[in-house]
Amino acid sequence: MSEGSGTMKKKVASWLMEEHFTLSEKSDPKTYFNLAVERGRFVGTVAAPKASEGIIVGGGMNLAPQAISAYQALEDERKKACLDDLIMYLLSNPSISEWHVGPKPLSEFTLVRWVSKPLFADTITKESLISTISDLYKAMAGVETILSKHTGTIAPGRADSGASFYG
Repeated sequence: MSEGSGTMKKKVASWLMEEHFTLSEKSDPKTYFNLAVERGRFVGTVAAPKASEGIIVGGGMNLAPQAISAYQALEDERKKACLDDLIMYLLSNPSISEWHVGPKPLSEFTLVRWVSKPLFADTITKESLISTISDLYKAMAGVETILSKHTGTIAPGRADSGASFYG
């Protein structure tokens, strides 16, 4: 993709701005380009990793302090059930290719991060990009719902795009 990365970046940025995303460029030597994107509660990254021939969308969230406290108060068996439900949910999302729950599940759970399957540069469309972002936004809502079910708290997390998902 190195030859067309500038053109692809312009195309992706244009599509995102048309859909009213806020963009900022992030410096990352592991990518051809890396755009921090935000719209409403969604905060993520649209990037072209050098290790891939496609574009990926990354997202994630840091749990709210109330959710962290409620999770820590659970017995180990209930913590495991919560994480099992969460992992099964992430595995069942066809747009997610990689995910991380951490920093030390079962004992310490404060964040969830995920990355999409690659959208290949020769076939990417505006619709496929926006659809992938929408799927990852729904993943955030699903994580919040699972936490609420197991902890009894309704505490939206804070979206996080600060992590690198590809290296």
